[in-house]
Amino acid sequence: MPSKGHNECYGGMVADTMYAAADRVVPGKVFEFELKTVGGLHRGDRVVRTKLNEWDACTRCDEFDTCFRLSLGTLTVEGVVAQR
Repeated sequence: MPSKGHNECYGGMVADTMYAAADRVVPGKVFEFELKTVGGLHRGDRVVRTKLNEWDACTRCDEFDTCFRLSLGTLTVEGVVAQR
């Protein structure tokens, strides 16, 4: 969700949770996840990964604070929508 005047990655630290597909890594700039299935039918593990090199780069960015807030805000709204 890049906005005029912001870095292209602005607000994208966390993976998009709205369209997660099983057995596929859903990437975010810093945080990604994978929903694994067992035998293709039943939910298995949920794996969350943090890319520490990207996190370190983000913390050095001038837009870190507001980008992090936007990323978490987006994640919160996605969680509310998913429960409806």
